[in-house]
Amino acid sequence: MLADQLTTDRPTATSGQGRTLFEWITPPGADNHWGDALRMAAVAASISGVGVPGEGKTRSTASKSPAEKPRKRTMAERQAEVEAKRRAG
Repeated sequence: MLADQLTTDRPTATSGQGRTLFEWITPPGADNHWGDALRMAAVAASISGVGVPGEGKTRSTASKSPAEKPRKRTMAERQAEVEAKRRAG
């Protein structure tokens, strides 16, 4: 079932505006829910910095040095900032 859904889409070459690309078409009546979910999970993993071991650097925040990470403001700092804005405005 999974293999059927992962191989359902077919590439179709499309040209326009001076470029050629592939548009992935799902045939009518074919299910591709598992394939779509797998692709969305891959995108979410990529955005969050997950990578394949040995494939190079990722954007993981765990690898950043403490100097690169912004310091979190305390609640007292936030309240003082709000109060300063209130007095100024």
